Amino acid sequence: MFSNEKSVDISESTFIIPSISVGNVPQLAVDLLVNNAKPEYIGFIFHEHLIPIIGPNAYDESSSIISSSCEVYFLASKKIVFLQIRGSIVPGREEEFGKDLINWAVENKAKRIVTLSSILADVRKDKDLDGCQIRYLLPSIAGKDLVKVFQSFDWKEYEDPRLPDDKSEGDYDRIYVPGGGFGQIIYTIGNEIGCSTVFLMMFVYEGDNRDEAITMADSLNHWIDIVDVKASWIPPISWSSLYGNPPPLDIY
Repeated sequence: MFSNEKSVDISESTFIIPSISVGNVPQLAVDLLVNNAKPEYIGFIFHEHLIPIIGPNAYDESSSIISSSCEVYFLASKKIVFLQIRGSIVPGREEEFGKDLINWAVENKAKRIVTLSSILADVRKDKDLDGCQIRYLLPSIAGKDLVKVFQSFDWKEYEDPRLPDDKSEGDYDRIYVPGGGFGQIIYTIGNEIGCSTVFLMMFVYEGDNRDEAITMADSLNHWIDIVDVKASWIPPISWSSLYGNPPPLDIY
């Protein structure tokens, strides 16, 4: 599943996994983190349920390293493994892919997994419209201290939109994150097998989601302290072609 370009010890690391979700905000956030923290490229993930893609390097035009469906980077100074998932998962096979990804992390003795996801903003309730749009889910083994940390950031615990406002229990065997991709699978399976998995999410709409990506990268960086951003995030070269050329001024 993992083709390593360089042999490194990634045990006891935090694994950051972006879910393919609405607006591609998690992927864009990882783009910012990788481009600014400068982790080392150590290989790529290949899987029968991950649609293969190939392209030029997203961070360095002069690099001979190509972009692929799932790239793996390692920031040794912080013991952080970044996955950048660019390819789609075969529809209906998200659970198989998620299980294999979790098992790979466990085999490499991951300290914890942080999965990033976006949520369709349409499902927000009135109380969700204002304030910070970051939401989280934590396993019971995370402890109350981490809950206090997240609350100090003004993050709120995610509430399944299927539940009524009184938070009474529903007959559901898995959380529901509209537009959230396979992030909920990673969170559920990871914690079922005993690998501490934190789920960070953000309400977004489809569109130009660069600002939301900056917010998500800021939020994760505020918690884990990945990189010192002195002024502002430097976007990768690949962002220059996200939306094509601007409209000509003479149309106005």
